[in-house]
Amino acid sequence: MQPVGIVCEYNPFHSGHAHHLARTQAHGGGLLICCMSGNFVQRGDYALFPRHVRAEAAVRCGADLVVELPLPWAVASAPRFAAGAVHILAACGCRTLSFGSECGDLSALLAARDVLSSAEYDCALRKALSGGASFASARAAAAQQLAGLGGLLANPNDNLAVEYLLAARRLCPDMQPLAIPRRGAGHDAPEASEGFSSASALRERLRAQPHCLPAEIPAPAAGVFSRAMADGLGPVFSEHVSAAHMAQLRRLSPEDLSRLPDMGEGFEMRLHAAIRKAAHPAEAADLAKTRRVAHARVRRQLLSAYLGITAADGAGLPPYARILAFSERGRAHLASLRDCPIPLISKPARHGLSGDAAALFEKEALAADLYSLALPDSRHHSGGSSYRLSPVYVRD
Repeated sequence: MQPVGIVCEYNPFHSGHAHHLARTQAHGGGLLICCMSGNFVQRGDYALFPRHVRAEAAVRCGADLVVELPLPWAVASAPRFAAGAVHILAACGCRTLSFGSECGDLSALLAARDVLSSAEYDCALRKALSGGASFASARAAAAQQLAGLGGLLANPNDNLAVEYLLAARRLCPDMQPLAIPRRGAGHDAPEASEGFSSASALRERLRAQPHCLPAEIPAPAAGVFSRAMADGLGPVFSEHVSAAHMAQLRRLSPEDLSRLPDMGEGFEMRLHAAIRKAAHPAEAADLAKTRRVAHARVRRQLLSAYLGITAADGAGLPPYARILAFSERGRAHLASLRDCPIPLISKPARHGLSGDAAALFEKEALAADLYSLALPDSRHHSGGSSYRLSPVYVRD
């Protein structure tokens, strides 16, 4: 059975994600393999529920295997986030990549990919950047000038889809794309549409009512999240540990900050000043952002600084992937991956890694220990969870 790959965060899993899985299956998708962010997500924030909880919810809602995207790529800019996930999915045998898209027009997405790969684009981008535009605005302006596709790149899911296509062409040229039109509320939209809400809206509702799961979460996932909440494993919000976060940030020098991902143009001095002035990380991000440096990028840098992630950690491609959850079909597929080009870790206490990969695993383990301090129940604040937790096996 030819597996289909999906890049996800499921923060939290909701009806839009269930729609995506169902439409992927309807297009002939067989085994569904998800490469999911762990305890921290690409917007530079804590995941609402721990990685194993979200992975189990995904399998109970139709996924067959969930593997983790290692931390330096999970909290990276879109190109490295996409490259890391596509690399892992290709290693797991996926030759189809399914993703959500606002436009749902694969030909337009492929055209945008080709534009962004051209020499003409590099020239147009430099020109737009020289005028003081942010990278996102300059990128869209260059694509609009060359092919009239700037509007497409303004759509968050379309923009990420183009990054998947660029990564797939570079890393796995035979991987076939499958664009599933996104339905309902747009990315970060505060209100529901057509019965679908954005993940950000659901997170805000849980922040306001932390013991009330929104109706847009499918029943199988709601059961998993309800059990986690009863056990004090969520919901998790970064403000629970903002003082600890600031304590670490204030210890860092501009030289320390200069080693963070996506740092440049002396921005470490501005970030250092913002940290000294701010009372909490969100305020530091507000103070540091500029027209050229987006708010999300600053949030990722502040989170990376807290977790000890540097630019060097995510410079290449993920050297391993951790197995988080699987179904009966996923278990059978794992048994067939004896020649997988990267280690797939199921027994973390005996991961067998060495060198830089082992050092990265240790850094991820520390990050998991820091995440645990934000869990609602202090019974879960002890360290070492990365070595105790095994993959969740969801039997049919």
